[in-house]
Amino acid sequence: MKQYMTKTLGLKLLSLLIAFALWIFVGLQNPELSMNYRDISLRYSADGSAVNAAGLSVINNKTTRVEVVARGKRSLLTSFSAAEIRAWVDISGITEPGTYTLDVQVTMPVSDLLIERITPSKVNLRLDKVVTKEVPVVLYLSNELDSEQYAVERQSVYPGKITISGPESDVENIAEARVNVTVGDTGIDGAEYDYILVNENGEAADSTYITSETARVKVTVPVSAKKEVPLRVDFVNNTTGWNESEISYTITPETITVSGDRTILDALESIDLGSIDLSELEGSTVRTFAIEMPEGVKNLSDNRTATVSVALSQMTQRVFTVSRFAVENLPADTEALVTTRSLDVRVRGREADLDRLTADQLVGVVDLQGKQIAYGEYELPVTIDLPDIVASVSGDYTVNVSIVRKQEGNR
Repeated sequence: MKQYMTKTLGLKLLSLLIAFALWIFVGLQNPELSMNYRDISLRYSADGSAVNAAGLSVINNKTTRVEVVARGKRSLLTSFSAAEIRAWVDISGITEPGTYTLDVQVTMPVSDLLIERITPSKVNLRLDKVVTKEVPVVLYLSNELDSEQYAVERQSVYPGKITISGPESDVENIAEARVNVTVGDTGIDGAEYDYILVNENGEAADSTYITSETARVKVTVPVSAKKEVPLRVDFVNNTTGWNESEISYTITPETITVSGDRTILDALESIDLGSIDLSELEGSTVRTFAIEMPEGVKNLSDNRTATVSVALSQMTQRVFTVSRFAVENLPADTEALVTTRSLDVRVRGREADLDRLTADQLVGVVDLQGKQIAYGEYELPVTIDLPDIVASVSGDYTVNVSIVRKQEGNR
């Protein structure tokens, strides 16, 4: 019996030693250790919560990845990948816009693990309402062009408005999209430019979180040559011997500013308004003319009409009754009889000359040169011959003339 007991105890001790050795072996093969899990996506928990009801969104999600250090059995730590770890921030209870510092929470795919470290353990999040707004695009020009030589006109920017989206507090601070452009003498033809968003004070606004589908705008700034030119008017049917320089007149405005191609403007000496018939004037008068531009020239002035004031203070008009007539260049074997007994003729001239003029000095002349005349009665134009004075006849006149066969005694 003693020998049996001794042998059994030895077996038991041997079994115990073997079991302990196995435990030590297994423990050495599956030790407890710490493991790093990197590049874990950070999410935000908000579905069906107050933050959604308030219309808030995460604005600055600069932290998008976290690192987790977990401790546990090796077999557990290696049974999953970092992509299976859920890292999240609870924003469900936030109801007001603002910036918040919140804890990063982690859920591991298996239990019995100790989370030793989360990096970062906290994140700063800005929450706000995301809104859209349409703002005007405003062009600001700077140039070193000589304003006397060049004109900048019809500048345009496309589109004229852009739609921006972003945090409500940022978007509401934007007054306009400003485009700063420097223009030279060749102008700008549809070139693309960046813009900056500015507030109502013209200061650059924070647009970090503002987006727009319009990245750049097109700018057109035509530049033309510029020149100041005088206005002029022609005088027609002037009194014989009367020098036009003696006519007193003024044009208002005297000059206008125009633009166009440099070659065209260099050849442009004046803008013609039209003509004034002096035979229709007596004393002083004022005429209004539309200012018509030559082709390729644009009027930059505010004036679209001009007035011409004419003073003929040294000129006067009298009516004389003409009863002396003559017919010239009669066809052969014909003779003429002016059946109009007299004409009241208006004569214009210097007052001193008209004072000396008498009706007997005036002769109405009918000239048949180049006219196809047969026998019969005709109404023919008549010109009035005046003596050598500074005067002229105003208007057109006719007389009745009878053309008959020349009598034998008159041949």
